[in-house]
Amino acid sequence: MNYHNSGNNQTALISTDHKRGFELETPLPKTDHIDRFTKLFPAKKSISLWDVFNQINQATKFIDAFEPFDFHRNKKRPEAIYFYAALIERTTRNGFDKIVKQVGDIDKDQLEDTARIFLTSDNVRRANARVTSFIDELEIASIPETGVCQYSFEDKDDLFRHPKALCCSEIEFAYAIDRLLGNASAPIEEDDILIKDKRACRELLFGIADLLGYSYVTRITDFSEYNFYGNEEYKGENFKVDDVINYDLINANWDEILRFVATIKTGYTSAAVLIPKFINRFEDPMFMGLREAGKLIQTLFILKYIDKVELRQTIERHLDKAQFHAGLSKFIQKPQRASEFISFNDKEFNDACASLLKNCIMAWNFDYLATKKQDIADFSEVLKHGFVPYWKHIAFSHR
Repeated sequence: MNYHNSGNNQTALISTDHKRGFELETPLPKTDHIDRFTKLFPAKKSISLWDVFNQINQATKFIDAFEPFDFHRNKKRPEAIYFYAALIERTTRNGFDKIVKQVGDIDKDQLEDTARIFLTSDNVRRANARVTSFIDELEIASIPETGVCQYSFEDKDDLFRHPKALCCSEIEFAYAIDRLLGNASAPIEEDDILIKDKRACRELLFGIADLLGYSYVTRITDFSEYNFYGNEEYKGENFKVDDVINYDLINANWDEILRFVATIKTGYTSAAVLIPKFINRFEDPMFMGLREAGKLIQTLFILKYIDKVELRQTIERHLDKAQFHAGLSKFIQKPQRASEFISFNDKEFNDACASLLKNCIMAWNFDYLATKKQDIADFSEVLKHGFVPYWKHIAFSHR
């Protein structure tokens, strides 16, 4: 059937299926800005990662943040190339022999000493702070579309309930919330969370996000996985309410719900700790009350998702950006093999080193794009459709 979009006077094709429900077509926005953005960067693999390190170190002096252990205070600081190589080895876990062969003209013993004496969690954290501070000071980084957080984006078009939209999977939700609120939490692995009822979990997350001041948004590919809720039972020709929202449950547990949300909001306990333990507590009255609140928010989102093509296009564009972040992570960090054991502390430290590498690439990209700003009249519009975590111009394989 043809469905009329009231927001933009366009007609979007919606097909219906008795099993999958709605299927929506989301046309790509007619723009050449994406191609123009990628063409702003140098040719594929034309910039060495070592050159990226050198340029960002000159601007931030992040290598100076690496201090030796107390009993090595008198040890002479190695050249910067040893720090670059040690960071890459820790991230890729390829071994010092391969790194020495790749880099050339460096001493293996010196490299091992650098990694052992200078690479600590505190040093990496301080180095990361210098690089991110450099990014924050760049004028181009203040443009909302260039934000380095892949989970959220500003809603400039008033499409959502809150001005900040949170776009991620159910698995990533808790970690994304901690990132946005500045709470300390370790990255969440998919195997660490068991979701017994994905439908109920999703409804719960809509409620949590709304109470924290974010609009939770997601791509909907199968409407049969979602329920419609209302204040009273309604059955029309092409639409029906699956269930009625129980406001009594919300009111009865409201104080506990606010206490739960405030615990996350204030950072007293991170979302990465609370939410995975909470999502399967179906007998908990607070869980049920918070889920009822989420049912209302989810239903409003689904109706708007169906009605507004612009909303679906915004979500698709943001998810494309998130995929570039994920691609950069895969480019930087070697995945863990099933047979490879890495302790939690080592994994956390490896992730911190990988984050420093990614931030250096991001900083280089921001700095490079700033040099192109004066040459393009509609630079902000081009940047809006681009992907700052772009990496295809970076080469790992040579100095």
